[in-house]
Amino acid sequence: KNGLESKVRLSKKNGQYDYPNAFSRLYANADNKKEYYNLIFSSLSPRVTSFTGVHCKIVEAFDSYITTNYDTPIEEAFQNQFRDSKILKKYYFFCTNPQGNLTNSIVYMHGHKDIRFVIIREEDYSYFYPTISGEVGAPVIEDFIKSIYLNMSIVFFGFSFTDDHIVELFRYYKK
Repeated sequence: KNGLESKVRLSKKNGQYDYPNAFSRLYANADNKKEYYNLIFSSLSPRVTSFTGVHCKIVEAFDSYITTNYDTPIEEAFQNQFRDSKILKKYYFFCTNPQGNLTNSIVYMHGHKDIRFVIIREEDYSYFYPTISGEVGAPVIEDFIKSIYLNMSIVFFGFSFTDDHIVELFRYYKK
């Protein structure tokens, strides 16, 4: 194997692959941190997936989309359904104003290849989810999620509750 797959040793935690710790190990063992990020961004790309009728119904029913992934089906369904009549705006977690208008937009909460920034290591999650980690960090994602949680209706589609940080954050908000 070439690329990232040959360098990341995956372990399972609670029956799920422990990607954040695998990327933390890769980073810790990298001699050159710039090369680490070059490898990440050359290897991580949106999967070539096509949208389905379900995606088309989602973009017809909702006008804002928030993801932690590089989801292409929503973007493709939006372009298919609205062609040139609407433009889908892309936002990244640090430039999104949760109080602002998110109409016809997709928010990539954990970064994106386009901006060469990604929350992928356990240390990254700890920093951006300080309420959950108990460490000093920047709660911009937590603040965004809290604002959405308190002020909007949320429909989870294709979301799995295996992301410990998200699950713990919602438990914290529920209290």
